[in-house]
Amino acid sequence: LGISLLASCGGKQPQIDRKTETGVEVIQNHLAPYAIKGEPTDFRLEEELTIDFAGPAIGEMGLANATDFMVDAKGFIYFMHVWKEGDTIFKFGPDGRFLKSWGRKGQGPGELQFMIGACLTRSGQLIVSDHTNLKLIWFTDEGKLIKELRYPPDGSFDIIYPVGDNRFVGYARAWTEP
Repeated sequence: LGISLLASCGGKQPQIDRKTETGVEVIQNHLAPYAIKGEPTDFRLEEELTIDFAGPAIGEMGLANATDFMVDAKGFIYFMHVWKEGDTIFKFGPDGRFLKSWGRKGQGPGELQFMIGACLTRSGQLIVSDHTNLKLIWFTDEGKLIKELRYPPDGSFDIIYPVGDNRFVGYARAWTEP
């Protein structure tokens, strides 16, 4: 009896606590990571590349205060700089070498006032949300303007965040009278 009790209690993998709330799967995070047989429970960061924003070449571009970055499937790195005058999107190669910039400050086609979010699509396009001009802008990975769309004209959204291929998250305020 004791051996069968030990055999049934020993070696079990912890169960993952999952539940569905209003159609969304929720997974309970525990303090200690689950140990999955044959899989590591921790990871190491290894330096692959360094881009020195304090160095003279990049420092002259004014990128010291970049506000966001993304890396595409080919390893190209895109930095965004909301507060910078001139170009606001910068592309670096997988080796960290500066390649080009685009997205000038302004209100015209392909120009940006205040980037609030950006994403890369599977096809390599960069979608940027311009909060001040209330528009979404599509660029090729080389910075060529593809199209622009204004936020819905009914004023229902304050901000629209691009999150993937033809998927967006909108933020709106609901005002009620007291």
